[in-house]
Amino acid sequence: MLTGYTSTGGLSEAEQMRVAWRLPGVPPLLEVAGRNTAGNAACSLPIVLALGGIREATVVTSAWHVRAPYMFA
Repeated sequence: MLTGYTSTGGLSEAEQMRVAWRLPGVPPLLEVAGRNTAGNAACSLPIVLALGGIREATVVTSAWHVRAPYMFA
C-alpha cells in the first residue's frame, strides 16, 4: 500500500510512488486521504482489514519520519 496526500492539486505522494512502482503482477493499493503520517496509518487500516487475512504488515519510511513508530503503536 502506498500512502500520501497532496495539498497542491498535483499528484499525491502515493500516486508519485505508483509511477515508480516496479513489481510486475503486484498492483499497488493507494491511500490518499491521510494528511500526515498518523492519518496515513489510520486511513490505511480499514483498507488492510477489508482485504482480509493479512496478519502482518511492514512499514517502510524515511529517517524524516523517525517518530512514525510511536504513531503506529
